[in-house]
Amino acid sequence: MKSCFKCQIVIICIFLLFSICEAQIINVPGDYATIQGALNAAEEGYTVLVEPGVYKENIRWPNTNGIALIGSGQDKTIIDGDKKGSVITFYIWGQNGIDHTTKIQRLSIINGKSYYDGGGIDCYNVAPYFSDISIYNNYTNRSGAGVKLEESDPIFENVTICNNTALDTGRYRWGDLYISFKSCF
Repeated sequence: MKSCFKCQIVIICIFLLFSICEAQIINVPGDYATIQGALNAAEEGYTVLVEPGVYKENIRWPNTNGIALIGSGQDKTIIDGDKKGSVITFYIWGQNGIDHTTKIQRLSIINGKSYYDGGGIDCYNVAPYFSDISIYNNYTNRSGAGVKLEESDPIFENVTICNNTALDTGRYRWGDLYISFKSCF
């Protein structure tokens, strides 16, 4: 009788563990139609899994640390800015910025267009972790068409940044990557 009771407790604990873990995964487009919607719903420690496809979005990262945005592969999951702004923007003010527990992995970032800096990814005061990402065919009127880092300290692992265009012919012309004074790379 005691061993049966122990089995029931173990089964209940396993069920609760899986329920908690499952609640921390958000699927796009299964749970949310857009990546932005999924990120807005995510809390610290959540993972947003994005199915293969082209997602025409301009994402403003929420002020929530520790979210993982994971695609299905660089050639399968593409975030397309549709030339309507930066593809992903991180602007975090104050001490509680985004650190290396925030991850973006296994996708491509294309067709961003910024009138200022950072057509593909625009970072201010953040330190996310990027891996297995391609950033290409992004545009800006100033600098950092692929990635702009200002007062930021990201980690890049297996990231390709190429074929991005900065239109400014002035002294701040950097097409693929622009790193400001206080950024680390």
